Amino acid sequence: MLFISYLRELWGEGNSTERRGAKNSLPGSRKFLPPYLKLMNLSQYLQILWRRKQIIIATALVATITATVGKLSKPPIYTTSATIHIPTITGGSQDYRTYDLNYSDRIMNTYVSIATSSPVLGELRDRLGIAQSEMPSVTAKALQGTELLQLTVQSTNPQLAQDAANTLADVMVSQRTVRNRLSVVQPAGYPSSPGFKDTILAVMLAVMAGTVGGAGLAFLYDGIDARVHTEEEIATLAELPVLASIPVDKEEHRSGYLVDAYPYSELFIRLCTNIFARKAKTGETMSFLVTSANPQEGKSTIVTNLAITIARTGQHVVLIDTDMRRPSLHDFFGHSHRVGLSTLLSGQAELKDVLQHTSIPNLDLIASGTLPDNPNVLLGSELMRNLLTTLKSQADVILIDTPAYLAVADVTSLVTVVDSVILIARRGEVRRKDLSIIRRELATAHSDLIGVVINRAEYDVPRPYRKYYQPSVD
Repeated sequence: MLFISYLRELWGEGNSTERRGAKNSLPGSRKFLPPYLKLMNLSQYLQILWRRKQIIIATALVATITATVGKLSKPPIYTTSATIHIPTITGGSQDYRTYDLNYSDRIMNTYVSIATSSPVLGELRDRLGIAQSEMPSVTAKALQGTELLQLTVQSTNPQLAQDAANTLADVMVSQRTVRNRLSVVQPAGYPSSPGFKDTILAVMLAVMAGTVGGAGLAFLYDGIDARVHTEEEIATLAELPVLASIPVDKEEHRSGYLVDAYPYSELFIRLCTNIFARKAKTGETMSFLVTSANPQEGKSTIVTNLAITIARTGQHVVLIDTDMRRPSLHDFFGHSHRVGLSTLLSGQAELKDVLQHTSIPNLDLIASGTLPDNPNVLLGSELMRNLLTTLKSQADVILIDTPAYLAVADVTSLVTVVDSVILIARRGEVRRKDLSIIRRELATAHSDLIGVVINRAEYDVPRPYRKYYQPSVD
């Protein structure tokens, strides 16, 4: 309880009067409450279950298969029952009988205990002439609302089950008293087929237990998984507005660019609208640095399609590849990276030599150039600053693709010389810690971080709208 109280006080959920009077309070601490410590609603629980459905299905299957194999591997069990009558009359004449319900219940319960007692079972074993290890399973049950006692016997031998049930009924009848004269109402029949009720019940319980256990494992795995799986959590951890959510490309080997297909064309137009909201006010050329916390978050793909979208609006765009370790922008346009930014910054070429025209009108590319030994020195040089100043006088928009921010230190010197920074986060891959670190470091560098673009987002256009807005082919 003390720990819970401490957490409530720490995150601002304690008594308001106590918080106002606390000297060591943490202002704004509730704002920074980790998402996985917040109370989740029903939809978030369902999202976790759906996201981890493979774990639930696998656990339920394993439990079901195990229970089924375990039951079927055992010898079949044959079940049969004999029924005896136990009068519970307490008094009266031949024409009028008196019944005491409490007495009747006591009598029936007494005979239930007698039927499964050691002396009766011992006499049953002696009459059958079998060993203790061969003794079948015996249960007794008083049928509610009647004076009938049902004796049930289970055995792997059907004949033994029938003989044991009838013999047990005879043993019980021999226990009669003057007041309670027992009689056999229905002898046990021969069980021609084994009963499957226990097997079906075991399988059903296994399915239920496996499903519940799988759900528990799903929540456990999701709790220890450091990756971020929802757009809401990405926006919360980054403390940034979402500029656009780019869904998974189901045709990863498509020919052409993402912006040539629906709904990507609409999404990148929306991204352009969001990032140029400030440019529309100033009317100046702006430079945007596009980065991500880790590699393989789709940064280069997004910046390429963003550049194409802007160029198609008639603005002159210069796209710069500053990744001098694993460059990739030249591959999107079928160009070479042998002559590019590194050769320009090292004084081996001039701007006109490295500025490559692409097949997209109004879009020029500066590739990475040959891979140098000191990319961070080149990118932090005065020549890089002068290059951006020169390009601002020639282009309308400058887009800079960078290496992963947390992987290398090359990006650090660039964030202070550009106008704005755009963060790319891949849902399901980026980790909570990395998002918090990159957000803190970019804030420390006083960079103008305008928002986050979520890659591989959970995006679905309703079917009627999808059909209505897709371009038609004449």
